[in-house]
Amino acid sequence: MTDTPSPAPRDDELPETLERLIKLTLTLFDQVEEQTRAINKGTTLANEARHAATKAQEQTDPEHYG
Repeated sequence: MTDTPSPAPRDDELPETLERLIKLTLTLFDQVEEQTRAINKGTTLANEARHAATKAQEQTDPEHYG
């Protein structure tokens, strides 16, 4: 692999290049948004499970429930 820069696009290619970059940016944004929603859902489920486990542990602890 060389460090030779690629030739600059011609002026008539710029609109097409910009359109491709816009589409790529929007696709990446959508993917990040989807992953963010999935992470938030997983975090919420983990927090709910942790809360339920803590409550169950408190109810079975003889010092708290005796």
